[in-house]
Amino acid sequence: MSDVRYCLWFLLGLPFLCMGQELHRFQFEHPQMGTLFRITVYAPDKQVAERGSQLAFDRLDDLNQQLSDYEPESALNQFDATAGDGAWHALPPDLWQVLHEAQEVYRRSDGAFDVSIGPLSRLWRRAFRRQEFPDVLLLAEAKKRVNGNWIKLKRQGCRGKLLRQGMELDLGGIAKGYALDEMANVLTYQGLNVYLIDGGGDLLAGTAPPGRKGWRIQRPQGASILLEREAIATSGDSYRYLEHAGERYSHLIDPRTGYGVQHERIVSVRAPTATRADVWASAFSILSAEDILLILSKPWAQSLTLLTP
Repeated sequence: MSDVRYCLWFLLGLPFLCMGQELHRFQFEHPQMGTLFRITVYAPDKQVAERGSQLAFDRLDDLNQQLSDYEPESALNQFDATAGDGAWHALPPDLWQVLHEAQEVYRRSDGAFDVSIGPLSRLWRRAFRRQEFPDVLLLAEAKKRVNGNWIKLKRQGCRGKLLRQGMELDLGGIAKGYALDEMANVLTYQGLNVYLIDGGGDLLAGTAPPGRKGWRIQRPQGASILLEREAIATSGDSYRYLEHAGERYSHLIDPRTGYGVQHERIVSVRAPTATRADVWASAFSILSAEDILLILSKPWAQSLTLLTP
């Protein structure tokens, strides 16, 4: 962001922060990415709140058009179409950044989080719609096209390459968190610092509401918590599963095996950004309890908090 834009942000934000204006609570909703996004924001008046929130939702719509594998013309699907052609391709900065962060988690989670999982996730989505266990031969074929090591990125020029034909990327475990962070940036740029953004249960909090120590969040399991300038994301589901040959398989797919995980677990992760909270909640919902504890012992993971029931 240029110095000029920073100056504009300062001028826009200064009246709200420094002139003692009374703030009022407003809430706005917008469906996107298969869920409902909700912005709760404190502002001097409805016009200011509505304008800032609409700009944040516009940013969300733009990101969906880039990162969704459901949108035929999305930047993600256009990148998939180049798989195996051997060339480097310029990517939109947002797509490149999401892939870069995803690849870091791929390495650190030993492959438990892998955005190349697309061929498998498409099979399992259809299986859950039909409530029929997927064909094991089709699963085996799809598994052959899943390997995070085949995603290559270059920072210079925001370029990327997919090494094998038939690769399909799925950013479902990280895109929503990234969108929350970007929406928060828009609100902050508009001088709106007191906000809570809810993306289908994943939450990102700004400054605490007036007279409070934080945003009180009621978790799906366990006691409520106070959140300020932090995010919390939850992954896992005890109810969506298929049964086959006496075994129970979750809709959460382990890219290393090609099958749904069989443990019942709901994972909540607290982190400084929604991107980190979202992606690590996704990874932890796949990993074993022992592997999670090992990761949390790493120096680079000290900003992550696994919330227990």
